[in-house]
Amino acid sequence: MKSPILGFLLVLLLFIIACEKADDSVSEGIAQLRLDNRSPYTLDKVIVEPGEGGRQIYEHVKSGETSNYKTFDYLYRYAFIQAVIGLDTLTLQPIDYVGEERFNNGLYTYTIDITTEENRPGYMIVDFKID
Repeated sequence: MKSPILGFLLVLLLFIIACEKADDSVSEGIAQLRLDNRSPYTLDKVIVEPGEGGRQIYEHVKSGETSNYKTFDYLYRYAFIQAVIGLDTLTLQPIDYVGEERFNNGLYTYTIDITTEENRPGYMIVDFKID
């Protein structure tokens, strides 16, 4: 009688341990993102929010320069991005991330370009790159 109960408890314990490890591996994902400024403008401040993957602020990324990497829980190929250039603010606002691949681990770059319209920043173009 003791043997089946012990067997059941052992299987239950192993199941609980396996579930805890699976949950931990998801939360341990670290995505590192940098910005590559291909625009003719200095990006005074850039806010990046990829869904619920975190929020980071990049500051003073000059034209032709690449920022340092910053850490996120995860990324998508696109994100909410708000770039401040002098007195102008440009925003890329995704509707949702349904069906998009989530990038949990690795090094990534958003290449940012800004068009010029009437001698002012026009709109933002963002490309995603796996480094």
